[in-house]
Amino acid sequence: MRNTALLSAVLVSALLGGAPTAQSNQIPGTDLRLADAFGFGHRGRLGVFPNGVNGFSAGVTVCNIGTVTLDWRAPMDDRHPMYAFLVTREADGRFEQISDRSYVKHGFASINANFCGTCRTSNGSLLGPSCSDTYGAGLNADRYWLGPQEEIDPWLAAWNPVGSHFDRGEPDVGAPANMDGRRSLLRSQSDNMDPVRHRITVSDADLNVPNANFYYGIYIVGRGEPEANRENNMITRRLNANWTGSLWSMTEVGGISNGTILQHWNGARLSSVANGNDDGRFHVAVKVTGPDERGMWRYEYAIHNRDNSRGGAGFRIPVCPDARIENVYFKDIDGDPMTDWSVSRTAREFAFLAPAGNAHEWNTIFNFGFDCDAGPVRGDATIDQARPGPGAMQLTVNTEVPGLVFSPYTGPGCGAPAPELYATGTPPMATIPNPTFGLRIEGMAPNASGALVYNLAPGSTPLTGGCTLHMPLTGLENYGSFAADAQGVAFAPQSVPNMPALEGASIYFQAIELLNGGPLYGAGELSNGLQIRIGNQTSGCR
Repeated sequence: MRNTALLSAVLVSALLGGAPTAQSNQIPGTDLRLADAFGFGHRGRLGVFPNGVNGFSAGVTVCNIGTVTLDWRAPMDDRHPMYAFLVTREADGRFEQISDRSYVKHGFASINANFCGTCRTSNGSLLGPSCSDTYGAGLNADRYWLGPQEEIDPWLAAWNPVGSHFDRGEPDVGAPANMDGRRSLLRSQSDNMDPVRHRITVSDADLNVPNANFYYGIYIVGRGEPEANRENNMITRRLNANWTGSLWSMTEVGGISNGTILQHWNGARLSSVANGNDDGRFHVAVKVTGPDERGMWRYEYAIHNRDNSRGGAGFRIPVCPDARIENVYFKDIDGDPMTDWSVSRTAREFAFLAPAGNAHEWNTIFNFGFDCDAGPVRGDATIDQARPGPGAMQLTVNTEVPGLVFSPYTGPGCGAPAPELYATGTPPMATIPNPTFGLRIEGMAPNASGALVYNLAPGSTPLTGGCTLHMPLTGLENYGSFAADAQGVAFAPQSVPNMPALEGASIYFQAIELLNGGPLYGAGELSNGLQIRIGNQTSGCR
């Protein structure tokens, strides 16, 4: 009986999944909030405009709004917070990081002020409840306190002083002093660095963009903070950038905001995902525009790795099998095309995949974009983790994905190049009614002539010269002739009447260009096949 009871308990536990695990690194009552950002400005410059590079910094105030006293000890003690910085630009429909992966500021003492309440702590190695601490822009530009982001686990707020930048010095002091856990980075070394090194670095080219909006963000990493309390760890603010003839004047505009910097992307939709209680959060913003006159939507994604220590190595987007994807775009922050992520297309997925050595690390924003003839629906995209560790290897985030094809291609054309047939109109969809709907044929010879054929049934008919008619011969009808203009473009109006009975119907079209010597019986070329789905309730992939 005892063995039976034990077996039953094991089975029940397995079926129910057991009790949820708590976040392993949290200290209950820990809650930091960045309360102010100020003084963003010039701290150094290299090069000649418009090809120079600029070093910036900003001041920040943090509040302890939790219930526990927090350590605020100077390096080489690892018990202190760290501040990470970034600068972004909104322009031409994209929201991108334009700063490098600048060094983080290591906290070293607290002033325990009353910015957010009545502070009752006076020990500068601690930050008490309701107390605030402020570092001005000058201190945050001081390389004596700046270290590389890659030394920090942002999820655990862990930093090992042994072998760190402070331990090694710059230049490296060599063994054994560079691995003894004692500070080797001297004041003389930090003061002798060039004017932009390790500061928030932005190029002239990235600032010299008309009509752009600029924002900066600061994120604090604090030990023991529950994930649920971290959204106020980032503070953001808008900037205006003006070249004075000798430097960039950066003017702060408006107030401050807590939360991901992606919130400032006009017209974008935000979502996010963390790796449960095992690692940090990615914020995903998407902006979909269109369709254009060719029936193509533009998908632009910006992903902000807030504090995920394992990093991202793939971004996978579900897509209809028959959807077309063009004009793919990727941007990271290193400016090196040799490390760009590759793209992969399978039947139901379009993926961006990281090469070795270029994971999407914390406190950075990567961009992904493409044109697609599938319209947006809510769906689940996937972020691959770059390195093994606690938690899942893939994270699922609900966002907008290309999952609705109104006029799918049914197969390729033949020619050199083959004419392209697609839907057009306002909108370029066969909604009921739509008097502007029609078909456009382009890529033909100037002033060419031809004909449109259609069928109400799908199918495939092999023809001569490697050409395929993407419909059956049985039931084939001639829609009418057309004449191209001097640019090789022709229109065929196909007005959709106000007839609800057409809902759900499909018509299959293909264009024939008359061309002497063409692959189609030596007399023509064929466009791609195109299915026109009619109705106001069209949904999903065809």
